[in-house]
This record gives sequence, structure tokens and C-alpha cells, in this order.
Amino acid sequence: MIVVSLILTATSCNFRQNDKREVIPHTDKADVHKASDDVMAATGFAFTAQQSVSNAQAEIIKAKIYAKEIESLVATMKRKKSEFADNIETLRQIYVQHIVVIEKELRTTSSTIKKQIVALREAEKELERAKVQIANGEKEKAALRESNAILAKDLEKYQAYKDKYHKLTKYKWIVWGLGAWILVKFLGGLGAWSPQGRIARALIG
Repeated sequence: MIVVSLILTATSCNFRQNDKREVIPHTDKADVHKASDDVMAATGFAFTAQQSVSNAQAEIIKAKIYAKEIESLVATMKRKKSEFADNIETLRQIYVQHIVVIEKELRTTSSTIKKQIVALREAEKELERAKVQIANGEKEKAALRESNAILAKDLEKYQAYKDKYHKLTKYKWIVWGLGAWILVKFLGGLGAWSPQGRIARALIG
């Protein structure tokens, strides 16, 4: 009886420590596929914009050629003493100034778009890494849920043992009382409480 009680007590303590298990909530799986699609679309738009800038830069080259032709025309008009030569030269200079400003803006835009494309490519790489991490995280959560399910079954077994143990403890005092009564009867049968028994104990010391 004592041995059984000790075993059940040790088992109770052990399971009581394991009862504090981690609860893994069933949350929605993180999804970055939409973000990945948006980044890819933005990258496509950036490449399209870069192509448009390249086309505009090609047009600027043609505009410079036209400006050179106008400069040559103004020189001819001046040689022929045309009264419109100065006006045409003024218009040519304004035309060239606009070309310079537009060319500068196109260079800035082209540089910005290139940086944007690089950033979008890095974002694509980060999203791919995030997909891998999400997949690994889902595997870990699945493993933890499986472990929790096993632990829950063990706790159910522990609860059954615990209930049995509590039922047994209800009768331990009866068992101890019965044992004490048997011991008293045994010692009484040996004459432990008789006058002879008391004299024998006095002589033995």
C-alpha cells in the first residue's frame, strides 16, 4: 500500500509539471503571394517606364540634330542679311535650353527608375525568403500541435490514474486501522499486556 502510494504521488508530481503545455493557436496561414505578384507587376511597370525614358532620350538626340540644322540655317540667313535671322536665333536658343532641361530630367528619371528596379528585385528576393520561412513555420506549428495532442492523451491517462489514487486514499485509514488492530491482537495473543508479560519486560529491561 505504501509503495503504491509513493508511486502514484511521484507520478502525480511528474504530470503536474508537464500539465503546463504550450498552446498553439490555429491562426490563418500568412500569405505573401499577393505582395509578390504586386512587386512583380511594379517591376514590369518600372521596365516599361525605363523604355519610355530611353525612347524620349532618343528623341532628344534627334532634337539636338534639328537644333544644329537651325543653327546652320541662322548662319546662312545672317550671311544673306535676313531680317529674321536674330529672331530665329533667339527661338533656337530657347529650343536648345528646353532640350538641356528635358535631357537633365530624363537622366534623373532614368537613374530613379533603375534604383527602383533594383529595390523591387531585392523585395522579390525578400518575399521568396519569407515564403520559405512561412512554410517552415507552418511545419513547426504542425509538429507542436501533434506533440500537444500526444501530451493531451498522456494527461487523460494521468487523470485516470489520479482518480484511482484518490479512490485508494479513501481506504488507507481503514487499512492502517485494520493493521493496527491486527498488531494489537497479535501482541495481546503473545501476552504483552498480561502481568507475566509486564514482569518479563521489566526483567529484560
